[in-house]
Amino acid sequence: TRPYRARLGWAVVAMALYAVGSAGLAALIKTIFDNVLQDRSELGMVAWSIVGLNLLKGIGSYGSAYLMAWVGQKVVTDIRNALYSHILGQSASFFAERSTGELMSRINNDVGQVQQAEFLRALKCDLAQGFLLLSDLGNTTYLSAIDDSNAGQLFDDALDALVRWQLASRPGAL
Repeated sequence: TRPYRARLGWAVVAMALYAVGSAGLAALIKTIFDNVLQDRSELGMVAWSIVGLNLLKGIGSYGSAYLMAWVGQKVVTDIRNALYSHILGQSASFFAERSTGELMSRINNDVGQVQQAEFLRALKCDLAQGFLLLSDLGNTTYLSAIDDSNAGQLFDDALDALVRWQLASRPGAL
């Protein structure tokens, strides 16, 4: 991962941009209901905000998808090149003991399985959803309702819900 850290970092930044755009759109709902639908005040600002936030989401989505795909392809290329170099450095007896078909099958199928691995796609989805969860927790009605008298109870309720949600998930499922 060392040669790809910068691109992975930029992919995380792009995912954060997507999350900010999504959270911003959710935050605009209050303004739409309170101002735009009531007396049409702030209509222009809200309209341009929707366009800008969707543009931000698009840039974030494209950037993260492109960068994660690029890293995935480069990792597979590096593995394939390392495998070819390793095989070419073997002795003549190595090639005498194995058929060409067996070696080709191993090279193509084993590296192909790495290429089909869902790790980077799952990482991208998990990171993006994690950012969205953080942004949602930052502007939902829970936080606007918290005060000194109910903070402990709301916090306990939220933790209980998260624990029940985790216990209800299936092992091995994302």
